[in-house]
Amino acid sequence: MGADWIGDYAPVSEIDLRNHSQRVGAVDALNWVTTFATGVENGASRQVCRDSEGRSVSHILGALSGIRKYIRAEIPLIFVYDGKISSEIRQMTDPNRSTKDTPYPQTKFYKRSLTQVLDALGIPSVMDYPFDGDAGAAMLNSEGYADFVLSDDWDPLLFGAETQIRNFTGRDPEELVHRRALEQETGCSREELIDVAIIVGTDYNDGLRNMSAASAFDALSMYGSLEAVYDRRTEDLPEIVDDLRELFLQPPSFEGVNSTLLENPPIPNPDLSHLKTLMEEYEIPSERISEEISALERTMDRSSDPN
Repeated sequence: MGADWIGDYAPVSEIDLRNHSQRVGAVDALNWVTTFATGVENGASRQVCRDSEGRSVSHILGALSGIRKYIRAEIPLIFVYDGKISSEIRQMTDPNRSTKDTPYPQTKFYKRSLTQVLDALGIPSVMDYPFDGDAGAAMLNSEGYADFVLSDDWDPLLFGAETQIRNFTGRDPEELVHRRALEQETGCSREELIDVAIIVGTDYNDGLRNMSAASAFDALSMYGSLEAVYDRRTEDLPEIVDDLRELFLQPPSFEGVNSTLLENPPIPNPDLSHLKTLMEEYEIPSERISEEISALERTMDRSSDPN
């Protein structure tokens, strides 16, 4: 359960990535790879490629296809993976819920394969962030390491992202979202938006029964506080509510993470030979490998052409 309700309120505007050249994007890696995995499993891909163990490897092709536009626009990327959640954070979350629902049983495989592909593309990855990747991407943005977050989830805005780009992997025009615009549209501060999220339900707690976001906004306006809303509904306030607020308001910082990597992320520069070898190891059909390498070569030629 995420914050999809934000999409009903957030003002968005279409953008041209080429106007954002040299600006750094922070990527929620799991959101990126599962976006392509979902497309493959739902038949959006023209062909599902599988290795000899029956695992889908089409997400590699999908991820490469999505990354080409950022190579062409010369946008440096930093991928942030869900890390090992610290014991302090784990204690904050509702013990009756899993820390985060993962609908893909091959997530570890996706993570390993994507990391190898990113390395061949010259794109850095943060593996040791002690929380979820969407929170990490938001912190890279709010701490000034990245100019925007790339994610189709809405949670980064609750975690403090200032600017987010959506539709970042597909053919639809990219959409730019500013958290300040969301706050102005709803008339709510970030703290109040977090309270709405807790009432509706988050990845870390169940919300009130049969409570939509619109009803939560109305209830907060009428009763003045999250605590009063629960009291009026005669339901027990979650014991972890203060911890949840802190979790959203103050995700773990990037203090101690490789600052050189964060402060100077390179523009993607694919090692095509290495990439070809990787795709062969993952048993991607040779014709698809040739197509992808040719597409990357054309992309690199266009990105180096000043005209």
